[in-house]
Parts: sequence; C-alpha cells; structure tokens
Amino acid sequence: MRKWFSWSKRFLCGTWQGLLQPFQQIWQHRELVTTLIRRDFRIRTSGSVLGVFWMLLQPALQIIGFWFLLEIVLKAKYPGRVPFLDYFLVGMLVWMLVSDSLGRSVTVFRDMSALFQRSLFPIGILPLLPLLSNMVLYPAIFFVVLLILEGFQSALLGVSLFFFIIIWLIPLCYLLAVMGLFVRDLTHLIPFLITITMYATPILYMPEMLPPIAQQFMLFNPFADLMAVVHGTTQGMPMNLGHGLRLFVIWLCLLAPAWLLFQRVKMHIREVL
Repeated sequence: MRKWFSWSKRFLCGTWQGLLQPFQQIWQHRELVTTLIRRDFRIRTSGSVLGVFWMLLQPALQIIGFWFLLEIVLKAKYPGRVPFLDYFLVGMLVWMLVSDSLGRSVTVFRDMSALFQRSLFPIGILPLLPLLSNMVLYPAIFFVVLLILEGFQSALLGVSLFFFIIIWLIPLCYLLAVMGLFVRDLTHLIPFLITITMYATPILYMPEMLPPIAQQFMLFNPFADLMAVVHGTTQGMPMNLGHGLRLFVIWLCLLAPAWLLFQRVKMHIREVL
C-alpha cells in the first residue's frame, strides 16, 4: 500500500511538472527561443533566393498540389455536407504539423548538439523547438485555408484548436527526443511509422468509407480522434465526447512519463553525443 501511494504521488508530481515546466522554460528563455526559431528558419532556407518565405510557400504549394490532384485530375467526390476536397485539405494541414513536429523531434538533440555540448544551455527547450517553429507557420496557413473553405468563424475556431493540438503534442515530442537520442534506429523507423499512421488515420478518406469492423479499430488510434475533433469543430462533422475524452486521457497519461524520463536522462545527453 505504501509503495502504491509513493508511486501515485510521484506520478501526480510528474504530471504537474510535465504540465507546467515546458511553459515555464519557454517563458524563462523566450528570447533564446525566438533566436533559435529564427536560426532554424535560416538553416532550413539557407542559400535560397526567397529565404524564409519558403517556409510558408512549401505547405501552401503542397495544398495547391493536392487540390489539383483531387479536384482536377481525380475529380474526387463524396456525398455529404462537406466536400471531400475540403475535408482532405483541413485534415492534411493538421497532419503536416503533426508529422513534421514529431519527425524532427527524433533528431533534435543531434541536430542542435553544437549549441550545448561545450556550454551551459537550457536543454529542456530543445525537444519543443520543431513544435514552436511550426507554431509560427501553420496557424496562419490553416486560418487562410479555413477562411476560404468554411468562413471566418470556422477559421477562428481552427486557429484556436491548433494551439490545443500543439499542447497535446508536447509530451510526445519529449518522448521521441529522448528515445531518438538513445535508440538511433528510431531515426529510420519513425518516418515509416508516421507514414503508416497517416494511412491508418481518416485523412485520405472519410471514416464512413471504411467497413464497420475497420471503423471499430479507429478507437485505438488517437490521431483518428484528433481528426474527428478537428473536422467536427471546423466543419461541423459528427463527433462525440469520446473523441475529446480519449485525447485528454492519453495526453494526461503521457505527461508524467515524458517529463520524468527527460529529467532522468538530461544529465547524460552530452555524454551520449
């Protein structure tokens, strides 16, 4: 009984710390975070004529490409209140944020190793850097797309929802950053898993297109719940309390393990690198 109480207390403390500490570190080192985001943009667009404008143009061009493929070439249609193209573009924008943030978190310590190997550095902000960089880009693109497709109110709701998605991804970014540092094979495995997860999530298709048995398996895919909340909030598609509740429970359960694991290994990160 005493052991269970001790474990529960540690878990609750870890959950509370995992909830507050990332935001405290971001605020405490806000000037450094701004500098790192600018540095990230410069590195990713180094040598290009348009510079940081490519950071906005790349997802915008992907959206135009998807529009051309689905609307002009394939002429994809689906009976319902929401046109299939609108459904696909909204879901794909959210997935682009998720996949890029999680994919880059796996290698963020190695990519940024030159910054902290020989000096004191708030390592706790590094797993969040890909997420924070995308937070600058994707909400603006998401707002414009929703404004065109659904109107001003849906666009505002969508941008607000985007920030909740970013908060939901925080423990996953910490977990992947630590695991990617100590298990190098994840560098190759995670992009594959992200691609498989995209196909297993209702993005390229609507949930109703699946057979009933396959729809039941969506209960075990949190990203399917995420898409249901996104489409329900911005496009008025069916969603229920279970979608949001499952997302909240998963996020709450991951806060403590993610933060405690990071705290346990952060003193050894320089040694591993």
